[in-house]
Amino acid sequence: MLPKGKVIGSHLRPFLQHKKIGMEITINNQLKIIAENISLQDLIFTQVGEKQKGIAVAINNTVISKQNWQSTYIKQNDTILIIKASQGG
Repeated sequence: MLPKGKVIGSHLRPFLQHKKIGMEITINNQLKIIAENISLQDLIFTQVGEKQKGIAVAINNTVISKQNWQSTYIKQNDTILIIKASQGG
């Protein structure tokens, strides 16, 4: 089993299908294999780090408010969109 919050690249998918050590999800149109029983908060930390200001997240086309990130758990085949606001002009 993967450590909590560990994300593995999709290039390992054929190997992992035989081992069944995680679950498949899609993050920003990229297939990922992640550990089971991971919260959205932990997943976001693995993707963007500690600087999470200006982040919006949707799971299966439903926006999840930041106050619910810790209590929302990722499920097999979820499609996750992470958007980070940036300044510019």
